[in-house]
Amino acid sequence: MYDVITVGSATMDVFADTESELISITTLHSKESMIAYPLGSKILIEKLKFDIGGGGTNSAVCFSKLGLAVAYAGALGNDANGNEVIRRLHREQVDFIGQRVSTPTNYSVILDSIESDRTILVFKGASKKMSGLKLSEPYPKWVYASALMGKSLSTLLRLARTFKKKNIKFAFNPSNYVISNEKSAVKKLAGLAHVISLNSEEAKLLVEKTDIKSQLHALHRLGSAVSVITMGAKGAAAFDGKEYYCMAPRKGLKIRETTGAGDAFGSTFVFALIKGYFVKKALHMAMLNAESVISRVGAKNGLMTFEELTRAYEKDNGRKRYCKLD
Repeated sequence: MYDVITVGSATMDVFADTESELISITTLHSKESMIAYPLGSKILIEKLKFDIGGGGTNSAVCFSKLGLAVAYAGALGNDANGNEVIRRLHREQVDFIGQRVSTPTNYSVILDSIESDRTILVFKGASKKMSGLKLSEPYPKWVYASALMGKSLSTLLRLARTFKKKNIKFAFNPSNYVISNEKSAVKKLAGLAHVISLNSEEAKLLVEKTDIKSQLHALHRLGSAVSVITMGAKGAAAFDGKEYYCMAPRKGLKIRETTGAGDAFGSTFVFALIKGYFVKKALHMAMLNAESVISRVGAKNGLMTFEELTRAYEKDNGRKRYCKLD
C-alpha cells in the first residue's frame, strides 16, 4: 500500500545561469521586476544543469525522502524525456503508475536572475492529457495533487469525488494560472480537499480577500479541513477551523534559488499530518524543508530526510518564529 500518490506535472527542467540584468517597470497599476537581455545579442550560458521538475515529481520525491511509500500518477510522453523522468523517479524510490501518451513530456527553461529569483519558460505537453488513475485495494492513505490543466484538471475533479467516497484524504496545491482560468473547478476541488495549500496571491485570486486571516477563513469555508497559505518573505500561516497559526521565516537565510520551494512546503506539511503531528508542528516542519530547498540550486537538492528534518526541528527555536495574524 502506498502512503501517498502524487498527481501533477512532470517536467524536464533546464537551469540556465546567465549574466542577466534586472529592470523595473512601473505602470499606473503595478510595479514589476523583469529579467532583461539585450536585443539581437548572443547570451553566454555560464552554467547548464538538467533535472526533472514539475509539482507532481517534486512532491513525490519530497515524500519519498521523508520515508513514505510513494507513487507518481501523472502523464508522460512516449519520448526520451519521459523515460528519463521515470528513471530518475525510480532512483528516488518513487514508482511510476501513470500514463504514457503521444504528446511530448513537459519541458521548461529556468532563467536565474542576479537576485536569486527566476523566470521559467514552460511547455505544457503530456501533463494536460491525464485521463484516469487506477485505484486498487489497499487504497493509498492520501493523494497529493498539484496544478493541472486541460483534460487532466477535469480528470482530477472526477477522481477527487472518488477519493471522498473511498475515504482517501486529498490535498490540493493549485497554481495562479489554473485559478485564473478554471476558478470554478478549483473551488470544487478545494471543497473536496482535506488540505488546500497555496500562496497569498493565489488565495487572493481564488477567494477575493486581501488579508491572510480572511483568506484562510474563506478557503476553509469552501470545504477544506485545513487551509494553508505561504506569504513569501513574511512566512506562512494555517487555519484548521478552530485556530490560526503563523510561522515567520528564519532570519539571515541565504536564498540561492526558489524553484520547488512551494512543492517542498506543501508536501512536507501533509507528511507531518500523515505522521499524526498537529497543524502547528506541520507548519514549522514545512517551513524548515522549504528553507532548505531555497538555500540550494534545484527543486529537489535541498530536500531533507525525516531524520534531518527532525534534527532541524529540534534545533530550531520555533517559539521565536511563531507569530500572530492581524
